[in-house]
Amino acid sequence: MEIKSTRILKTLSMDSIFQLEGKVTSVVVISAYTDTSYIKKCISYIRKHRNKVNTPHFSIYLDFHSSGYSSNKDVRKELDDIVSTLSKNFDEESGVYLVKSGNIFHSKCIIAESRSSINLLIGSINFTENGFSKNEEIVVNGQAVVGGSSYTNQLVNQTWDYIDKIESFKIGSDKIEIKPLSLRQVLLAGEMYHEEKENDPFGFPLNIPDEIRDVDQDINPLLGARITNTISLEHIVSNTDHLKKMAPKKVKSTMSWKKFCILTSYGFWAPISERKNIEDVINYKLKLRTPYYNSLFRVIREKKRILRQEFAKVANDIEKHVDKEKKVDVNGLLVVWNRKEALSSWNEWYERLEGKLELEDFRQRIIVGIIPAPVPNVWSDKISSTDFEESFARNLQYLCMKGQIASGKHAAKSFIEEYSLNEEDITECDSVSKLVKFLNSALE
Repeated sequence: MEIKSTRILKTLSMDSIFQLEGKVTSVVVISAYTDTSYIKKCISYIRKHRNKVNTPHFSIYLDFHSSGYSSNKDVRKELDDIVSTLSKNFDEESGVYLVKSGNIFHSKCIIAESRSSINLLIGSINFTENGFSKNEEIVVNGQAVVGGSSYTNQLVNQTWDYIDKIESFKIGSDKIEIKPLSLRQVLLAGEMYHEEKENDPFGFPLNIPDEIRDVDQDINPLLGARITNTISLEHIVSNTDHLKKMAPKKVKSTMSWKKFCILTSYGFWAPISERKNIEDVINYKLKLRTPYYNSLFRVIREKKRILRQEFAKVANDIEKHVDKEKKVDVNGLLVVWNRKEALSSWNEWYERLEGKLELEDFRQRIIVGIIPAPVPNVWSDKISSTDFEESFARNLQYLCMKGQIASGKHAAKSFIEEYSLNEEDITECDSVSKLVKFLNSALE
């Protein structure tokens, strides 16, 4: 048994599923979330590398709600097409199984087999393209001989016992209630997107005393019109003649991803049907902004000494200003600011920034400013889940009242049209709690 991870150890990928002696005969997946393209990719691999003697097996167990099958017709069609492929080319037990287990079915495990060996993965990874390529995930991975008695064999047997106890609906064989029965189910079937909220990733904290801060100043042009508590590397580069020539002019994007979402207390929620639109915006921003940011990253890597010199000038001016002002704090002590301490902190901060810039995910977050994420598992906490549902309802009502449904708020419009809701009914609710009850009633 060994630990594998995607980003940090770079030892986990789709190839990790198929560490088998001989051709693959079976793959069983348990995953809270999935994307249909990754299922198709795995099925294609199995068909290409299957054992010719045995009819291959593939089955996947998904959370009923977060699978999107009950709330998104596009996902439903994709999964139905996958089931059709499995029925023609795989054994009778193969299929897509939807699990209703408490608030959310959140287990994650993969068992792959050949005629002679078994490969087991148990950990945090969802069966998605992002799970295996973009997110940082970790699993325990082990191989065993079929019929053996190793520790891995014991874990595999325990996992099979667990799978046997899962209560599920098989798409295509069991009668499945398609329509979601609650607002919670609709939210679970969507995805979350977060705006990059990190305070300027290139902003160095100056730790200027409160008594000096937020007043008009003429200390140094790089500090702006008022003394703030940070100075940005990006600002230093763009205002230093021999550095700004190395970076092209920053271009602002006019495309918005937020119109495909509805704001909630946990971030921007979007139905899976809007994923393609959001990805198009992300790719557009990436293409538009990458030249500028790549140049900025290069300046940070190659002009470390010059940037420190420019900051040293600013630090020197701040120290002189503080000494000259002779301000006292609430305890009557003279306010001081030390240039040498600031330069020492600068060196440590700069080294950390250089390390972060080695990470592709960090660079992309800076460039695009969007972080995709699954819907948070808050349903066991009544207060948190209520906050989630009410914030969704509140912002949906706001969009309706402002007349923004028809003007391009696609996620809200999609939601209203998908579930045959009436804008007037939404706007007339005089409290958020009543609106949540109305939405639940309408969905039922």
